[in-house]
Amino acid sequence: MDVIKGRVIKGENKGRLLGFPTANIKISEAISVETGIYAGYTKLNGKSYQSALYIRGDRILEAFILDFSGDLYDQEAEVTIHKKIRERLEFKNDQEAKRQIAKDVSYIQDYFKSFDTRESKEKPGHMKKYSATLRKWSPFLVLLAAMLWASDAPFRLHLTKELSSNFIVLAEHFVDVLFVLPILLFNLSGLKKLTYKEWLAILFIAIGGSALASISFTQAFHYLNPSVAILLQKLQPFIAIGLAGVFLKERFGRHFWLWTAIAIFGAYLISFPTLIPKTYADEAFNFNLIGISLALVAAFFWGASTVFGKYVLNKTNFKVMTSLRFIVAFIFLIFLNIAQNSFPKFSSITKTDLLFIFIIAITSGVISMFIYYQGLEYTRASVATIAELGFPIAAILVNWLFISGALSLVQLLGVLIILGAVFGLTKHINKPEIILQK
Repeated sequence: MDVIKGRVIKGENKGRLLGFPTANIKISEAISVETGIYAGYTKLNGKSYQSALYIRGDRILEAFILDFSGDLYDQEAEVTIHKKIRERLEFKNDQEAKRQIAKDVSYIQDYFKSFDTRESKEKPGHMKKYSATLRKWSPFLVLLAAMLWASDAPFRLHLTKELSSNFIVLAEHFVDVLFVLPILLFNLSGLKKLTYKEWLAILFIAIGGSALASISFTQAFHYLNPSVAILLQKLQPFIAIGLAGVFLKERFGRHFWLWTAIAIFGAYLISFPTLIPKTYADEAFNFNLIGISLALVAAFFWGASTVFGKYVLNKTNFKVMTSLRFIVAFIFLIFLNIAQNSFPKFSSITKTDLLFIFIIAITSGVISMFIYYQGLEYTRASVATIAELGFPIAAILVNWLFISGALSLVQLLGVLIILGAVFGLTKHINKPEIILQK
């Protein structure tokens, strides 16, 4: 957890006029916390108070300190950041701002009730170190999860010979639900924090990101050559970055764009090691409007799912997010399989099929998604979408090891470029993000 120190200075009393007086704390040194609204503790004269925090972009932190009254001017304060609640918003009038602040304070009060506050104040040193390390290297958790997504290729290749893709996805989600349902039952308090907006985001992720995106991308190959579909899929990071800027108000500096361009180039080398966008020698481009639309729809669903996943994680934890994604997607897939009559005869499913479905559900399913959302909880969506390029890295390695594919030096170079770019982005986001105004 991040700790910010500073001195309380006089402000413009805007918070007091809205009914939420805040302590304006002048931050004493550069910090690595983004602007936004947070839940945390403010320590004054040796005592810690639950607080609603607003980190501005001018090296000022505003703290609405719960259950406190008194004069704080010129006092030293130490603020411990616990969880980001939301991004900074623009309000049309004071009443709108007042309603939103009241919601934030209510949510923060519920947040602190959901765990032992005494333990949070006296957290063991090794747990603080773990939390700091997780926050620092979280993009690599996303990259690891994305690599696990590609680990199912040999098993899925076997399954698709006899079973429909819809049924395979349904079966693996059934296994996933068996694991996540107990976890969700122990985290039901996390559901109370979700508004209709978060539920809409979850529906989008479960239906769009888990099902429709895969179906659209697969169907695109019926209209396009593979190279065209793969090239269009490379637009996914840019879609995610754009949506992160719009919905999450994430900011992008020149270093971010530099590392992003390097990562996309590395992904291009992995997909097209000859530098020519062709997956086989005699392939000719065929730009079919339906195929292009399907590929772009898939890229949009996948990119938007990253952004909306981060949006939901601002209100709940990764365990709730992962569980809801699988459960909602499972319900949707049941109706999809009924509508398309994708259920096979039970006698046609072999023991090997059942084993492979279980392996897929565990590795590229429940384990990878828990890792993914744990990483996304501490990672900007715009950075996470670049870390997801771990998928093509693992895909070529799995193809080389298990499906007799070739692996060239150019592709290995692409792997190193992506890993280097993710490392560069990780170092970049751990630098101070507060803009110091003159």
